Amino acid sequence: MVDFSDLLQRSLATVNDKYARTVEDLRTVVRELRDSIKAIANNEFGFELAEIVSDVQGTTFQIYLDSDVTVPNATLVTVAEFHVGATGYPVEIGTFHKGTRRFVSGGFPPLNDIEQIRVFFVEQLSNPESPLIQGIGYAMRKRLNH
Repeated sequence: MVDFSDLLQRSLATVNDKYARTVEDLRTVVRELRDSIKAIANNEFGFELAEIVSDVQGTTFQIYLDSDVTVPNATLVTVAEFHVGATGYPVEIGTFHKGTRRFVSGGFPPLNDIEQIRVFFVEQLSNPESPLIQGIGYAMRKRLNH
């Protein structure tokens, strides 16, 4: 006789553990980068991971730069949008379309572990055209003009 309860519990534990580990890896890398950004900006910039939508297929997150954490209506610059599927890795990079409430992968290979998430951000930090560097540059220029 098949023990459906045991099979169900083992499958759910595997799925939920993989999902939780993937989200925690993403949070860890964002925290690491946040610390570096705050250090160069005298704690005036924020770097945050925000959940956009979560459903049975997973969770879509937005990572954004807050150009001035002391000003409630400061500019927020979207750095990237990620989708973590219900079973965890791989993490997809793309765009969330709020009208259709759909995430669309685009232009980047999937990230299969925490090191690949770090590599993605290393590439962003190394590229003057990336939304991350453009956002930090904008926030620094804005701060200098005040």
